[in-house]
Amino acid sequence: MHYTAQIPPSKEYQQDRVDLGRIQLPVKLKLDRSSIPKTIPVRVKTTKNGQIEISVFNEYSKENEYIIENYYSEEILSKFQMSELFVSNPDANILILIKPLPENIEYFPDQLLSYFTVSIIPYEKMSSGHIQFQVFDLNKNEILKEYNYDLHHTVYEGISNFFLSPFLPLFSDYIDHSTNERSFSVMRRAFQAFSRDFRIDLNRDSQFRERFFISDSPRYSLVIDSNKIDNSNETSLNKKYESQFITALESALLSKGFSIFETDEEKITAIEIDRTIKIQNFNYKEVGSRNSGYKSIKYMAICEDVKTGKIYWNQTVEYKIRNRIPKDGSNVQVNFHTPGVKNIQAEYDIIQQSVSKLFHQLIRDGII
Repeated sequence: MHYTAQIPPSKEYQQDRVDLGRIQLPVKLKLDRSSIPKTIPVRVKTTKNGQIEISVFNEYSKENEYIIENYYSEEILSKFQMSELFVSNPDANILILIKPLPENIEYFPDQLLSYFTVSIIPYEKMSSGHIQFQVFDLNKNEILKEYNYDLHHTVYEGISNFFLSPFLPLFSDYIDHSTNERSFSVMRRAFQAFSRDFRIDLNRDSQFRERFFISDSPRYSLVIDSNKIDNSNETSLNKKYESQFITALESALLSKGFSIFETDEEKITAIEIDRTIKIQNFNYKEVGSRNSGYKSIKYMAICEDVKTGKIYWNQTVEYKIRNRIPKDGSNVQVNFHTPGVKNIQAEYDIIQQSVSKLFHQLIRDGII
C-alpha cells in the first residue's frame, strides 16, 4: 500500500480555497524526464546492540527503479487533462513544464513492531523528492512563475495490507492499493498542491490570468506517404487501413484545435498552408493465428514548415494488440501497453488507439 503525505501551503498561500468560476486556460504541458537519476542514495536503518545504525549507498535495483518512476508518472498529465481549469491546445502561448527529482529512498528492514506482530503492523519503505512547476510564456521566452514542492512517499508492506488496502483508497485519492512499487499517489499530491497555489495566484493577479491565450493557429495539411512493401498481403492491408487511419487522425486533430485543410502538394502554396503533417512508413500487420497472434500499427508522424522545411516535431508510434479467443468464441484482444486489460474490439479500434497514442506522446512532450 502506498501513501503520499499532504503538501502544506507556504505562508504565501495560506488562505481558503478560491472560486474562479467557470474559466479554462489554454496550456501546453511537458513532463521533463531528463533528470531521471542513474543511481539514488538509499538509506538503510538497522538495529545493532539496541542502537540504530544508518548505512547509505547508491543503488539502482529494479525495485528502486519502480519507486523512482513514481516521480515521473504520467498520472500528472492525466490530472491536468481531467481538470476543468486547464485545456490542452497546440497554439497555447503558455507551457507548464513539470520537473520532478527523486532524492533518496529509506527503509528499516528490521522494525521491531513489524517483527513481533508477524508483519501485521507493516514495514515501511520511504522515498522523498522534489518537484517544480514552471509556468513559461513561449511568446516572450519568459518564466512567469515557479512552484516548488517537497514530496514524501511511503510504501507499507505487511499482512494487514491484504485486509485494509482494498478499502482505504475509497476514502482518499492519495492511498494506492498496489501489489508492486508503482503508485499514482505521488503525482496526485503534486498536482493537488500546484492547483491550490496556482488558483490563488490567478485570483490575486488578473494580469497573470491574461497571459493565457491562444496564438494564431497555423494552417495544416495532412498527407500520407503510402509505404511500399514487397509483401502483397501487407500492401493490401495497408491500403485497407490507411484511409481509415487518416480519417480518424484528421478528426482527432480538428478536435484538438488544429486547422486542417484538404489539399494536395500542387495547391499548398496557393491556399497558404503553413505546415504539413506527414504520415510515413505506415504499416499494419496481422501476425499469427486468431487465438494466439497479434495486430499492430506502426508509423512516423512528422510536422514540418512548408516554406522552410523546419521540423516542428517528429514522433514514431507503435501500437500492438494481442488476440485471444475465450470459450464463448468472441474475439478478445489484449492491449500490450496496459497488460492484463482485456477489450472486446472491432478491428478498426486499433486505428483509434494508435491515433490516441500519438496524441499521448505529443502531450507528454509539451507539443500540444
